[in-house]
Amino acid sequence: MSRLLPEPMSGLPAATSGVAHPQPNVPVAADHTVSWQAQRWGVPREQVCAGLRGARVEIERRLDGSEWLRFRGRYLPLHPCPEAPRSATPSGLRPTGVADAKPKASSKIKTKYIPPPDHPWRKPWKRTFLFCRKPDISTLR
Repeated sequence: MSRLLPEPMSGLPAATSGVAHPQPNVPVAADHTVSWQAQRWGVPREQVCAGLRGARVEIERRLDGSEWLRFRGRYLPLHPCPEAPRSATPSGLRPTGVADAKPKASSKIKTKYIPPPDHPWRKPWKRTFLFCRKPDISTLR
C-alpha cells in the first residue's frame, strides 16, 4: 500500500493534511492578489516569484483552514487583503460637463486647392525643363 502514496514534494508546507476545496484556473492580478470566494487574497512579498503576475494558478483551502496558492509546483501562502480603493468616479464614464458637450460637425467640404493667377507656380519664367538629352561634356584634347 505504501507504493500507492505519492512521494513528498519539495517546497510543500508542513500542514498538508489534505485539500478541502481546490479551485483551479484563477488569474493573479498585477498587485499579486487573487479574487476568490468574494474576497481578495494576497501573496506575501517574500513569496512572490517571477511569472506570478497575470498567471493562472490553483487555490487550495486545506482541512486545517489555511489557504494556499499553487504555482508551478510551489505552494505559496495566502493572506486576506482589504478591498482595493475605489476611484471617486466610476471608470469608463465621462464627467457630466463633457458628456453634454457634443463636437460640432464640420459642414464645409474641403475643395481642391487652386492657386491664384499671380502665384509663382503660374509664372512662365524661371522654369526648369528636362530636355531628356545628355549635356555635351566632350573635351578637345
